[in-house]
Amino acid sequence: MFEKVSPDLIISDVFMNGISGPELLKKLKDIPGLKDIPVLFLSAEGSKSEQKALRGMSAGFIEKPFEIENLYRVVDEALSSRSKK
Repeated sequence: MFEKVSPDLIISDVFMNGISGPELLKKLKDIPGLKDIPVLFLSAEGSKSEQKALRGMSAGFIEKPFEIENLYRVVDEALSSRSKK
């Protein structure tokens, strides 16, 4: 899919069937053209150390449940920082 579409931003849950957020992030960063695409993670679970690691490796981490305004703010920040590069 990413060979046909170049997203401005990727939003993903941390816990999915068959792959974790960190594994997904590594795979995405290995795809040419996606290295600089910001990735936001959503999660209701996870250890504090995992959340801290994902915050450091990605554009952001949002805990569920979340306020939609907070999601908009984090998306705006991620897209703004990308456009400055």
